[in-house]
Amino acid sequence: MRKNPIPLGNGVTGTVAKTGIPEIVGDITQDTRYIPHKRDGSSILYAPIKSEICVPIKYKNKIIGVLNAESDHLNHFTHHDLNFLSALADQSGIAIQNALFYERIENFNEELRNKIDTATSKLRNANVELQRLNKIKSDFVSIVSHELRTPMTSIVGYVSLLADEEVGPITPEQKEFLEIVKEESNRLTRLISDLLDISKIESGKMNVELDDVDLTQFLMKYQNKIKDMTKEKQLNFNFEGPANSIIIKGNLDKIDQILTNLVSNAIKFSEQNKNLKLRLHENINHVQLDVIDEGMGILPEQAEKIFDKFHQVDSEFTRSIGGTGLGLAISKHLVESHGGKIWVNSTIGEGSTFSFTLMKADLKADQLVSQVQTQK
Repeated sequence: MRKNPIPLGNGVTGTVAKTGIPEIVGDITQDTRYIPHKRDGSSILYAPIKSEICVPIKYKNKIIGVLNAESDHLNHFTHHDLNFLSALADQSGIAIQNALFYERIENFNEELRNKIDTATSKLRNANVELQRLNKIKSDFVSIVSHELRTPMTSIVGYVSLLADEEVGPITPEQKEFLEIVKEESNRLTRLISDLLDISKIESGKMNVELDDVDLTQFLMKYQNKIKDMTKEKQLNFNFEGPANSIIIKGNLDKIDQILTNLVSNAIKFSEQNKNLKLRLHENINHVQLDVIDEGMGILPEQAEKIFDKFHQVDSEFTRSIGGTGLGLAISKHLVESHGGKIWVNSTIGEGSTFSFTLMKADLKADQLVSQVQTQK
């Protein structure tokens, strides 16, 4: 093999590389195209070449090289040699191209590995930064919420004193304005409580203590709270469920919070004089509570995200109502802390049913989750 390349069209090999036509030269000394070459690096010794055979190496009709053989005998090569070398050249073309493909694949794989390593490193660093920023955000929300809670409690207290005329008489118009301030202050207090709950959930500090409690007795009292909540929109409230005592493993304060979030949403998105139902199912190992409204309904793609933090159904109507988008996320965490599951079934224009399960007192949480998943 020559160490120095021969230009295309020069010499016998260059001619074959250019034309793609095999050649047999019986007496190379009589061929003006022949380019002598040095052997073994000597500056004075030349190979005593007398005959030569050269065939092109092709791949898909494209010349990619030549296969050349030389001899120190005149007329050494025959057409039989030409056929043999041509066959060898065909296989060489495939082999050379496969080697090139393999090299390209190896280079591509190496490049891909480098890109993946770089992207993975960037993603890892980004995740670390996101975790740091998330912690800063959670700490900020927690601190601000705590700092706001105390003055808000004072504001609500003093506004109530004024509205109840504890410090002197007021006009009906003043009383109306004070009631608006009181209502908005209570709304802000609830928002602060939601932010504190989310902060506790994210930091893993929200512990839910579960005890054996009478759910039936709790719901009998809770119905009065719902009736008060529905007065403004004059909704027709109905409770449906067994009258017998049902003992569950739960935390009544958290169950109250779950139901209040669900019922408040149902009322918020319902029009005047619609129906609202709270339904209780008793199963062998768990109970199921359904909050059923006749509101605007939720699209299927929205229903999948509705329990995410800060998510709200996107519509002109919901944007006008407002809200933090935290209530359902908090409810989901509280239900799961009880070993239960929460979900929604909804039809646009007909209403929604928010359902969640709670385990009975004689069932372990991991057993309930398994059974609910099988049921669903």
